[in-house]
Amino acid sequence: MLNSLQLKQFLAGLHTTKVNKSETDENTRDWITSFAPGGTKSVTTVVKVHGTMKAGAVRESGSPVLRITADYLFVYVVEPPGDPAGWMRVVQQASGTVEFGSWAGAAGSFEPWYSIGGSTSGVRCDTHDGYLNAGTGSGRQVRGFQRAAQPP
Repeated sequence: MLNSLQLKQFLAGLHTTKVNKSETDENTRDWITSFAPGGTKSVTTVVKVHGTMKAGAVRESGSPVLRITADYLFVYVVEPPGDPAGWMRVVQQASGTVEFGSWAGAAGSFEPWYSIGGSTSGVRCDTHDGYLNAGTGSGRQVRGFQRAAQPP
């Protein structure tokens, strides 16, 4: 659910491994959940999800906007290929908003504006292709079912 501008940005950055001046990946694959091909196998067909979502009408620059705020944890049970004993949980936290408004003015159509971010634990942090590579990542660990809106 992306507007045409965000879809163009997403597709342009989907396969890049560039890192910008602030050492942030330019790859947009992390906008979606993608495990590295051949690098991780799902142990189960179940993805556990826990979180909240709320919607409300707001005004931005005098125009009506539908704002949907989300804060979720997604838990994947995965294993390295050929190593069932090496199974682990990968926890992905996602929070932010999706807003629907007429961004081009009153004559424009009602379009989404996606602004969701988050972090993932249990994955390697030294890759720049946007794929989740399960391993002993050194990223910020998310305690079980602790969402962004709750104090640590």
